[in-house]
Amino acid sequence: MPLETPPSAIAEPSLPLPSLADRASYGVRRREWLRWENEELTPGLLAFALNVYANALHAAQMATQAASTAGFLGEWGDQTGGATKPASVLHENVFYVLLQDVADITDHTPGVSIVWGSFEDSANAENTDFDDTTAALGVSQVQAAIEALVVRLAARVSRTSATGSAVMPVGTTAQRDLSPSLGYKRWNTSLNDGRGAWETWNGTTWEQEGWVYAGTVATTSGTDIDFNSIPAWVNEVELRPHGIRNAEAATILFRLGTVVGFDSTDYVSTDETSSAVSGFRLSGSNGSNTFTGRVRFVRGPDNTWEFDLVGLHSGNGVRNASGYKTASGVVTRIRMTTTAAVAFNLGSVPWYYRK
Repeated sequence: MPLETPPSAIAEPSLPLPSLADRASYGVRRREWLRWENEELTPGLLAFALNVYANALHAAQMATQAASTAGFLGEWGDQTGGATKPASVLHENVFYVLLQDVADITDHTPGVSIVWGSFEDSANAENTDFDDTTAALGVSQVQAAIEALVVRLAARVSRTSATGSAVMPVGTTAQRDLSPSLGYKRWNTSLNDGRGAWETWNGTTWEQEGWVYAGTVATTSGTDIDFNSIPAWVNEVELRPHGIRNAEAATILFRLGTVVGFDSTDYVSTDETSSAVSGFRLSGSNGSNTFTGRVRFVRGPDNTWEFDLVGLHSGNGVRNASGYKTASGVVTRIRMTTTAAVAFNLGSVPWYYRK
Protein backbone atom coordinates (compact mmCIF):
# COMPACT_ATOMS: atom_id res chain seq x y z
CA MET A 1 0.00 0.00 0.00
CA PRO A 2 1.20 3.55 -0.55
CA LEU A 3 1.87 5.85 2.37
CA GLU A 4 -1.44 7.25 3.61
CA THR A 5 -2.11 10.99 3.40
CA PRO A 6 -2.56 12.39 6.93
CA PRO A 7 -6.24 13.19 7.70
CA SER A 8 -7.47 16.77 7.95
CA ALA A 9 -6.81 18.59 11.20
CA ILE A 10 -9.58 18.29 13.83
CA ALA A 11 -11.65 21.46 13.91
CA GLU A 12 -11.76 23.37 17.20
CA PRO A 13 -15.04 23.93 19.13
CA SER A 14 -16.85 27.12 18.19
CA LEU A 15 -17.20 28.16 21.88
CA PRO A 16 -14.78 28.25 24.80
CA LEU A 17 -14.61 25.44 27.37
CA PRO A 18 -17.65 25.54 29.75
CA SER A 19 -16.93 27.19 33.12
CA LEU A 20 -19.04 27.29 36.31
CA ALA A 21 -17.73 30.80 36.81
CA ASP A 22 -19.96 31.89 33.92
CA ARG A 23 -23.30 30.23 34.67
CA ALA A 24 -25.14 32.27 32.04
CA SER A 25 -23.19 30.65 29.15
CA TYR A 26 -22.42 27.30 30.75
CA GLY A 27 -25.31 25.41 29.15
CA VAL A 28 -24.63 26.69 25.61
CA ARG A 29 -20.90 25.95 25.89
CA ARG A 30 -21.57 22.52 27.33
CA ARG A 31 -23.84 21.56 24.44
CA GLU A 32 -21.27 22.82 21.90
CA TRP A 33 -18.49 20.77 23.46
CA LEU A 34 -20.64 17.64 23.52
CA ARG A 35 -21.38 18.17 19.83
CA TRP A 36 -17.70 18.73 19.09
CA GLU A 37 -16.65 15.55 20.92
CA ASN A 38 -19.21 13.46 19.00
CA GLU A 39 -18.92 15.05 15.56
CA GLU A 40 -15.31 16.30 15.38
CA LEU A 41 -12.99 14.89 18.03
CA THR A 42 -13.98 11.20 18.05
CA PRO A 43 -14.11 10.75 14.24
CA GLY A 44 -10.90 12.74 13.86
CA LEU A 45 -8.96 10.66 16.40
CA LEU A 46 -10.23 7.44 14.79
CA ALA A 47 -9.12 8.60 11.33
CA PHE A 48 -5.71 9.56 12.69
CA ALA A 49 -5.28 6.20 14.44
CA LEU A 50 -6.20 4.30 11.28
CA ASN A 51 -3.72 6.40 9.31
CA VAL A 52 -0.93 5.68 11.79
CA TYR A 53 -1.75 1.94 11.70
CA ALA A 54 -1.80 1.84 7.89
CA ASN A 55 1.52 3.60 7.62
CA ALA A 56 3.02 1.30 10.26
CA LEU A 57 1.97 -1.71 8.16
CA HIS A 58 3.47 -0.08 5.08
CA ALA A 59 6.74 0.62 6.90
CA ALA A 60 6.91 -3.00 8.04
CA GLN A 61 6.33 -4.22 4.51
CA MET A 62 8.98 -1.88 3.13
CA ALA A 63 11.37 -3.09 5.82
CA THR A 64 10.72 -6.66 4.70
CA GLN A 65 11.50 -5.69 1.13
CA ALA A 66 14.66 -3.90 2.23
CA ALA A 67 15.77 -6.95 4.17
CA SER A 68 15.02 -9.08 1.12
CA THR A 69 17.14 -6.88 -1.12
CA ALA A 70 20.03 -7.38 1.27
CA GLY A 71 19.49 -11.10 0.67
CA PHE A 72 19.38 -10.74 -3.13
CA LEU A 73 20.21 -14.15 -4.63
CA GLY A 74 20.59 -13.14 -8.29
CA GLU A 75 18.81 -14.61 -11.32
CA TRP A 76 16.12 -17.12 -10.31
CA GLY A 77 17.18 -19.45 -13.11
CA ASP A 78 20.66 -19.73 -11.56
CA GLN A 79 19.36 -20.90 -8.16
CA THR A 80 19.08 -24.43 -6.77
CA GLY A 81 18.09 -25.98 -3.45
CA GLY A 82 16.15 -24.37 -0.63
CA ALA A 83 15.60 -20.67 0.12
CA THR A 84 14.55 -18.85 3.28
CA LYS A 85 13.27 -15.37 3.99
CA PRO A 86 14.41 -12.69 3.63
CA ALA A 87 15.40 -13.27 0.02
CA SER A 88 14.72 -11.86 -3.42
CA VAL A 89 15.50 -12.81 -7.02
CA LEU A 90 15.39 -11.33 -10.50
CA HIS A 91 13.28 -13.13 -13.11
CA GLU A 92 12.50 -11.76 -16.58
CA ASN A 93 13.66 -8.29 -15.48
CA VAL A 94 11.27 -8.20 -12.50
CA PHE A 95 12.36 -8.36 -8.84
CA TYR A 96 10.47 -10.83 -6.66
CA VAL A 97 10.40 -11.11 -2.85
CA LEU A 98 10.16 -14.53 -1.18
CA LEU A 99 7.02 -14.59 1.00
CA GLN A 100 7.62 -17.99 2.60
CA ASP A 101 10.46 -20.48 2.96
CA VAL A 102 10.73 -23.17 0.26
CA ALA A 103 12.54 -26.52 0.18
CA ASP A 104 13.39 -26.32 -3.53
CA ILE A 105 13.44 -22.92 -5.23
CA THR A 106 13.27 -24.50 -8.69
CA ASP A 107 9.74 -25.76 -7.95
CA HIS A 108 8.42 -22.20 -7.59
CA THR A 109 8.57 -19.95 -10.65
CA PRO A 110 8.34 -16.22 -9.85
CA GLY A 111 5.18 -14.71 -11.28
CA VAL A 112 3.49 -18.14 -11.15
CA SER A 113 3.98 -19.52 -7.64
CA ILE A 114 2.25 -17.83 -4.70
CA VAL A 115 5.43 -17.95 -2.64
CA TRP A 116 6.72 -14.98 -4.61
CA GLY A 117 5.49 -11.41 -4.71
CA SER A 118 6.82 -8.78 -7.05
CA PHE A 119 8.15 -5.65 -5.38
CA GLU A 120 5.03 -3.77 -6.41
CA ASP A 121 2.72 -6.60 -5.33
CA SER A 122 4.38 -7.01 -1.95
CA ALA A 123 4.17 -3.27 -1.36
CA ASN A 124 0.42 -3.45 -1.93
CA ALA A 125 -0.18 -6.70 -0.04
CA GLU A 126 -1.93 -6.18 3.29
CA ASN A 127 -1.05 -9.69 4.53
CA THR A 128 2.68 -9.66 3.80
CA ASP A 129 4.40 -11.45 6.67
CA PHE A 130 6.85 -9.49 8.78
CA ASP A 131 8.93 -11.34 11.31
CA ASP A 132 11.53 -9.36 13.18
CA THR A 133 11.72 -10.98 16.58
CA THR A 134 15.17 -9.73 17.50
CA ALA A 135 14.99 -5.99 17.00
CA ALA A 136 13.17 -3.30 15.09
CA LEU A 137 14.51 -2.69 11.61
CA GLY A 138 15.71 0.88 11.78
CA VAL A 139 16.16 3.50 9.10
CA SER A 140 19.91 2.85 8.98
CA GLN A 141 19.32 -0.84 8.30
CA VAL A 142 16.85 -0.06 5.51
CA GLN A 143 19.37 2.31 3.95
CA ALA A 144 22.11 -0.31 4.23
CA ALA A 145 19.86 -2.86 2.52
CA ILE A 146 19.16 -0.44 -0.32
CA GLU A 147 22.87 0.31 -0.71
CA ALA A 148 23.65 -3.42 -0.79
CA LEU A 149 21.12 -3.89 -3.58
CA VAL A 150 22.65 -1.01 -5.56
CA VAL A 151 26.10 -2.61 -5.27
CA ARG A 152 24.77 -5.99 -6.41
CA LEU A 153 22.96 -4.47 -9.37
CA ALA A 154 26.08 -2.54 -10.41
CA ALA A 155 28.09 -5.78 -10.43
CA ARG A 156 25.46 -7.73 -12.32
CA VAL A 157 25.79 -8.35 -16.05
CA SER A 158 22.76 -6.72 -17.64
CA ARG A 159 20.75 -8.02 -20.60
CA THR A 160 19.10 -6.29 -23.51
CA SER A 161 16.01 -8.45 -22.85
CA ALA A 162 15.04 -11.82 -21.41
CA THR A 163 15.90 -13.48 -24.74
CA GLY A 164 18.40 -10.91 -26.00
CA SER A 165 22.10 -10.45 -25.37
CA ALA A 166 24.32 -10.04 -22.33
CA VAL A 167 25.88 -6.57 -22.15
CA MET A 168 29.58 -7.29 -21.49
CA PRO A 169 32.34 -4.84 -20.50
CA VAL A 170 34.31 -3.35 -23.41
CA GLY A 171 37.62 -1.51 -23.20
CA THR A 172 41.29 -1.29 -24.14
CA THR A 173 44.23 -3.10 -22.56
CA ALA A 174 44.98 0.04 -20.53
CA GLN A 175 41.44 -0.06 -19.11
CA ARG A 176 41.70 -3.56 -17.63
CA ASP A 177 40.81 -4.12 -13.96
CA LEU A 178 43.70 -3.28 -11.67
CA SER A 179 42.91 -6.21 -9.35
CA PRO A 180 40.99 -8.81 -11.39
CA SER A 181 39.55 -11.99 -9.89
CA LEU A 182 39.44 -15.46 -11.41
CA GLY A 183 36.91 -15.68 -14.23
CA TYR A 184 36.68 -11.96 -15.08
CA LYS A 185 35.78 -11.64 -18.76
CA ARG A 186 35.77 -8.65 -21.13
CA TRP A 187 36.09 -7.61 -24.80
CA ASN A 188 39.51 -6.03 -25.31
CA THR A 189 39.47 -3.65 -28.27
CA SER A 190 43.30 -3.45 -28.34
CA LEU A 191 43.85 -7.09 -29.29
CA ASN A 192 44.27 -8.56 -32.79
CA ASP A 193 45.57 -5.33 -34.29
CA GLY A 194 42.56 -3.40 -33.01
CA ARG A 195 39.99 -5.91 -34.21
CA GLY A 196 39.34 -6.92 -30.61
CA ALA A 197 38.94 -10.26 -28.85
CA TRP A 198 37.49 -11.81 -25.69
CA GLU A 199 39.87 -12.24 -22.77
CA THR A 200 39.52 -13.97 -19.40
CA TRP A 201 41.59 -13.63 -16.22
CA ASN A 202 42.88 -17.12 -15.30
CA GLY A 203 44.12 -16.14 -11.86
CA THR A 204 47.58 -15.19 -13.10
CA THR A 205 47.24 -13.45 -16.46
CA TRP A 206 44.71 -12.44 -19.10
CA GLU A 207 44.01 -15.22 -21.62
CA GLN A 208 42.79 -14.19 -25.04
CA GLU A 209 40.13 -16.40 -26.58
CA GLY A 210 40.50 -17.56 -30.15
CA TRP A 211 43.61 -17.04 -32.25
CA VAL A 212 46.10 -14.48 -31.01
CA TYR A 213 48.06 -12.76 -33.78
CA ALA A 214 51.63 -12.79 -32.45
CA GLY A 215 53.23 -10.90 -35.33
CA THR A 216 55.00 -11.45 -38.65
CA VAL A 217 58.63 -12.60 -38.76
CA ALA A 218 60.73 -11.79 -41.84
CA THR A 219 62.67 -14.67 -43.44
CA THR A 220 64.94 -12.58 -45.65
CA SER A 221 68.17 -13.41 -43.76
CA GLY A 222 69.64 -15.69 -41.13
CA THR A 223 69.73 -19.45 -40.64
CA ASP A 224 67.53 -19.57 -37.51
CA ILE A 225 64.07 -18.00 -37.49
CA ASP A 226 62.63 -17.90 -33.95
CA PHE A 227 59.06 -17.45 -32.76
CA ASN A 228 59.36 -16.35 -29.13
CA SER A 229 57.31 -15.50 -26.02
CA ILE A 230 54.67 -18.20 -26.33
CA PRO A 231 52.54 -18.06 -23.13
CA ALA A 232 52.56 -21.18 -20.95
CA TRP A 233 48.77 -21.61 -21.30
CA VAL A 234 48.95 -21.99 -25.11
CA ASN A 235 47.87 -25.35 -26.56
CA GLU A 236 48.13 -24.57 -30.26
CA VAL A 237 50.58 -22.61 -32.43
CA GLU A 238 50.21 -21.95 -36.14
CA LEU A 239 52.86 -20.61 -38.52
CA ARG A 240 51.78 -19.41 -41.96
CA PRO A 241 54.90 -19.24 -44.16
CA HIS A 242 54.46 -17.03 -47.20
CA GLY A 243 56.94 -17.29 -50.06
CA ILE A 244 59.86 -18.44 -47.91
CA ARG A 245 63.04 -19.57 -49.65
CA ASN A 246 66.57 -20.80 -48.85
CA ALA A 247 69.70 -19.44 -50.48
CA GLU A 248 70.53 -22.97 -51.69
CA ALA A 249 69.18 -26.50 -51.42
CA ALA A 250 68.42 -27.42 -47.80
CA THR A 251 65.94 -29.29 -45.60
CA ILE A 252 63.91 -27.12 -43.22
CA LEU A 253 63.42 -28.27 -39.59
CA PHE A 254 61.03 -27.00 -36.94
CA ARG A 255 62.13 -27.42 -33.30
CA LEU A 256 60.30 -26.96 -30.01
CA GLY A 257 61.98 -24.65 -27.51
CA THR A 258 61.87 -24.10 -23.73
CA VAL A 259 63.49 -21.50 -21.51
CA VAL A 260 66.54 -23.79 -21.42
CA GLY A 261 67.01 -24.30 -25.15
CA PHE A 262 65.69 -26.05 -28.26
CA ASP A 263 65.00 -29.79 -28.33
CA SER A 264 67.03 -31.44 -31.11
CA THR A 265 66.37 -35.16 -30.52
CA ASP A 266 63.57 -37.73 -30.29
CA TYR A 267 61.31 -36.26 -32.97
CA VAL A 268 59.07 -38.57 -34.98
CA SER A 269 58.62 -36.77 -38.31
CA THR A 270 58.02 -37.67 -41.95
CA ASP A 271 57.23 -35.95 -45.25
CA GLU A 272 56.90 -37.21 -48.84
CA THR A 273 60.61 -37.92 -49.22
CA SER A 274 62.12 -38.87 -45.88
CA SER A 275 61.96 -38.83 -42.06
CA ALA A 276 63.84 -37.00 -39.31
CA VAL A 277 64.57 -37.25 -35.57
CA SER A 278 66.31 -33.88 -35.06
CA GLY A 279 63.19 -31.80 -35.83
CA PHE A 280 59.92 -31.74 -37.69
CA ARG A 281 60.92 -32.04 -41.34
CA LEU A 282 60.04 -30.14 -44.51
CA SER A 283 62.02 -30.82 -47.67
CA GLY A 284 63.44 -27.44 -48.58
CA SER A 285 64.01 -25.57 -51.80
CA ASN A 286 66.87 -25.68 -54.24
CA GLY A 287 67.58 -21.97 -53.92
CA SER A 288 64.97 -20.81 -56.43
CA ASN A 289 61.66 -22.32 -55.30
CA THR A 290 59.45 -20.98 -52.53
CA PHE A 291 57.04 -22.49 -50.01
CA THR A 292 53.70 -21.12 -48.83
CA GLY A 293 51.40 -22.98 -46.44
CA ARG A 294 50.35 -23.73 -42.88
CA VAL A 295 52.39 -25.35 -40.10
CA ARG A 296 50.52 -26.32 -36.93
CA PHE A 297 51.69 -27.51 -33.51
CA VAL A 298 49.07 -28.89 -31.07
CA ARG A 299 49.78 -29.88 -27.46
CA GLY A 300 48.28 -33.19 -26.36
CA PRO A 301 48.52 -35.28 -23.18
CA ASP A 302 51.81 -35.42 -21.28
CA ASN A 303 53.21 -32.37 -23.11
CA THR A 304 53.37 -34.29 -26.39
CA TRP A 305 53.14 -31.91 -29.34
CA GLU A 306 51.64 -33.03 -32.65
CA PHE A 307 52.90 -31.50 -35.89
CA ASP A 308 51.24 -31.22 -39.26
CA LEU A 309 52.10 -29.23 -42.37
CA VAL A 310 50.39 -28.59 -45.66
CA GLY A 311 51.34 -26.16 -48.39
CA LEU A 312 52.49 -25.50 -51.91
CA HIS A 313 56.09 -25.79 -53.05
CA SER A 314 56.61 -23.75 -56.22
CA GLY A 315 58.78 -26.46 -57.75
CA ASN A 316 57.36 -29.71 -56.40
CA GLY A 317 53.69 -28.98 -55.85
CA VAL A 318 51.67 -29.85 -52.72
CA ARG A 319 53.68 -30.77 -49.65
CA ASN A 320 52.46 -32.62 -46.54
CA ALA A 321 54.28 -33.58 -43.36
CA SER A 322 53.38 -34.81 -39.87
CA GLY A 323 54.93 -35.96 -36.62
CA TYR A 324 55.01 -35.71 -32.84
CA LYS A 325 57.44 -34.99 -30.01
CA THR A 326 57.28 -34.98 -26.17
CA ALA A 327 58.81 -31.65 -25.22
CA SER A 328 61.46 -31.48 -22.50
CA GLY A 329 59.60 -28.67 -20.72
CA VAL A 330 57.02 -25.94 -21.19
CA VAL A 331 57.17 -24.80 -24.81
CA THR A 332 57.81 -21.06 -24.92
CA ARG A 333 59.27 -20.75 -28.43
CA ILE A 334 59.66 -22.50 -31.80
CA ARG A 335 62.62 -22.35 -34.17
CA MET A 336 62.65 -22.79 -37.96
CA THR A 337 66.13 -23.76 -39.15
CA THR A 338 67.90 -25.90 -41.78
CA THR A 339 70.05 -29.01 -41.69
CA ALA A 340 73.10 -27.42 -43.30
CA ALA A 341 73.04 -23.92 -41.79
CA VAL A 342 71.73 -22.54 -45.09
CA ALA A 343 70.32 -19.04 -44.77
CA PHE A 344 66.78 -17.95 -45.65
CA ASN A 345 66.63 -15.12 -48.19
CA LEU A 346 62.97 -14.47 -49.03
CA GLY A 347 59.48 -14.33 -47.56
CA SER A 348 57.83 -13.91 -44.16
CA VAL A 349 55.88 -15.92 -41.57
CA PRO A 350 52.80 -14.51 -39.83
CA TRP A 351 52.12 -16.61 -36.74
CA TYR A 352 49.34 -17.16 -34.22
CA TYR A 353 48.56 -19.11 -31.05
CA ARG A 354 45.53 -19.98 -28.93
CA LYS A 355 44.56 -21.91 -25.84
